[in-house]
Amino acid sequence: AIHNMIKEFKGNVTTVCDSFACSIASVIFMAGKERVMHKGSLLMIHHAWTWASGNAKELRKQADDLDKITEPSIVIYEKNSNLSRDEIVELMDNETWITAEEALEMGFATSIKEDDDAQQSINEMYLNHQVMLNKDLEKELNEVKEALKLEKAKNEEPLTGWNAFFNTKK
Repeated sequence: AIHNMIKEFKGNVTTVCDSFACSIASVIFMAGKERVMHKGSLLMIHHAWTWASGNAKELRKQADDLDKITEPSIVIYEKNSNLSRDEIVELMDNETWITAEEALEMGFATSIKEDDDAQQSINEMYLNHQVMLNKDLEKELNEVKEALKLEKAKNEEPLTGWNAFFNTKK
């Protein structure tokens, strides 16, 4: 759902892997039009897995379900890399850890960010790493702030009569 929400966003989205994007986080990372990995970061891809119990019939169903659950990830990796389906499946079979350089070579990443340009503050780093930062969201945030100010002002009417005596609002 997160991957699809990011993909459907109308703006240009840059996803950033600044540490590890493992398992489903690697699928979410694929949602960015630009996919930036820090030099020391890693992706890890694998097939869906679960714990199972039951009889042979139930276990066969569980295996079939896992194949079906894995399929969307394969499709997403295939669309966002220069690898064949067979190459992706082999990487997933091996629960592969992928360096930033390998990710760039395979097409999972679109660029590598050198980590020597340190951030000045955690706040600045947070802002720079937002997945969907754009002007439309800023405008929407300002509208929400204005609505909250109006609501607060409306709720700050002075107390009168018995309401003032009991310190409650109308």
